[in-house]
Amino acid sequence: MRHSFPSQPDLQITPIEKIQLPLGSRDELAPILAGLQWIWMHPTLKTEIFALLEAKILAGKKATGRTGMDLRQILVLGVVRLGLDADWDRLEDQANHHTLIRQMLGVPVLPWGRDAKVFAHQTLRDNVALLDEELLKAINARVAVAGREVFAKKGGAPVAALEVKVDTYVLESDVHFPTDLNLLWDAGRKCVDLIEKYREQFGYALPGWRKAKDWRRRLKALERLTSKTVYGGGANKEARVRQTVREHLNAGRGLGAKVGESPLGLCDQAVAPAHWEMLEYFHALLDKHLNLVERRLLKEEGIPAAEKVFSLFEPHTGWIQKGKQRPNVELGHRLLAATGQQELVQDYDVPVERSRRGPGRTRGGPVVGPLRGGPDRQPEF
Repeated sequence: MRHSFPSQPDLQITPIEKIQLPLGSRDELAPILAGLQWIWMHPTLKTEIFALLEAKILAGKKATGRTGMDLRQILVLGVVRLGLDADWDRLEDQANHHTLIRQMLGVPVLPWGRDAKVFAHQTLRDNVALLDEELLKAINARVAVAGREVFAKKGGAPVAALEVKVDTYVLESDVHFPTDLNLLWDAGRKCVDLIEKYREQFGYALPGWRKAKDWRRRLKALERLTSKTVYGGGANKEARVRQTVREHLNAGRGLGAKVGESPLGLCDQAVAPAHWEMLEYFHALLDKHLNLVERRLLKEEGIPAAEKVFSLFEPHTGWIQKGKQRPNVELGHRLLAATGQQELVQDYDVPVERSRRGPGRTRGGPVVGPLRGGPDRQPEF
């Protein structure tokens, strides 16, 4: 049975309210841990939050069996993961080797010894992922209400009526600057990577891929040559661009045809459906960007914004230009945040974009609220 937190004190564990945090640190971890410590030191708020966690995570579970990670550990690691924008590998390292985080988790600081608590990678994935968006929003609402009361006590006045300010920000994606040529390279290399993975798994079940590394080198060399020719100068540029683009497209189409034949060799193998879908996804993007490169560089067409892709790995990424000088372009998606008088976030959401110039093209900011941004101009790459 999963517990909220250990009820019996342990001499090896520092009480959360006595943890010394580096409040002068400029790293983002210190204020995250300070906020968690503040929640723990307010009994009413702590009780409300653990009630939410129990209702969500323990619903329908029997009060028997192994204990697993307690609710406090799930909350701490979930907040740390989101606050640091950490992947699961980094979270595993932090949970097992960071002194302050281990103190906040209520486990011995040193991750070794007979009774040491070590968090495995899959354990973190299975448990911390239970902290979903709906639950986080409910917790955030409770914290915002408690925070308003604290500010009111400091000023000696009753809690004032809530005044909400709504604004949108760009939540940037961790992607490289997109062009049709480097996105074509991304799709091609991922197809080759997946084929090599299947060859290692099934031996010679995929014939014809002995020169997989050579395919990757060829495609990368052509991508570099084509980019240098397109974005560079020199005499007879138009003729040189057409020649290099044709060579690039011929190699890409050859690779696409070869990748299209490969699944036939996997029909009798125990390939997971997710692997099939991943190969199909990157193969479709390879064909798509071959078509985009041909239309833009050989046929000199303007590509509609709805057909453009800004990241193969984070497809939600958009091209956002809000009229700022620096940075003049941001890659990501808009995030709407509603804050009160004390700058506490009361609510947040991803606004739905409304197109005035066709699908996928936006102008004038999000639909939510009266705010207006600058024009969103899509890149002609």
